[in-house]
Amino acid sequence: MKPIQLLLILFILTGSAFAQSIGFAGTICDVKTKAPLDFVKVGIYKNGMPKIVALTEGDGYFSFKNFAAGAYQLKVEGNRYYTLDTLITIEKEVKIHFELKPIPDSLFISEPSLVATRISAERARKEIASGHAKLYLTADKSVLKQAGDDDFQTKYSIGYINLGSQCSSIKQATEYNKVVFRHLDKEYGKEWRKEARKDVLGLTIYL
Repeated sequence: MKPIQLLLILFILTGSAFAQSIGFAGTICDVKTKAPLDFVKVGIYKNGMPKIVALTEGDGYFSFKNFAAGAYQLKVEGNRYYTLDTLITIEKEVKIHFELKPIPDSLFISEPSLVATRISAERARKEIASGHAKLYLTADKSVLKQAGDDDFQTKYSIGYINLGSQCSSIKQATEYNKVVFRHLDKEYGKEWRKEARKDVLGLTIYL
């Protein structure tokens, strides 16, 4: 008799859990053009931990299924768009439309042209001599400017440039940066190290 009672209790609890499971769906578009956005990351978080994460499809659509009703953190992240981060309470099946605001191009650090394939330590020495040296940042298509970038460039006469999609040039760019690091050490001591961006290629290893 006891095994039957245990099985019955388990069945009731399981049925109750399924009854509380709901779905959540929606679409994501550009706030200006109203065009649907694909490959946008949509995440539902609880206590800072991801519960469910999905990417939008070509029509901007996403959906989640079988998660418990309640209060969650919703985060929507699109490349070159401001992140939407808000708290939501989901109590029933719902479909919501979100619009993301694009980040202005002026706030991104520019990428080099295809001549980036010729990045080298020798080129770094020449550009230091001509006053056109720079520091290459991590290979990411979307690197935002940070507070202090302009001050660093003015103070040390060294600008930042985003390596962008030139992933094949990471090694060359790192060697280029090492030459610039040594130049900065020689001219300014170690003060510049505290002020430089943390995503400069090779800086962590150099320090």
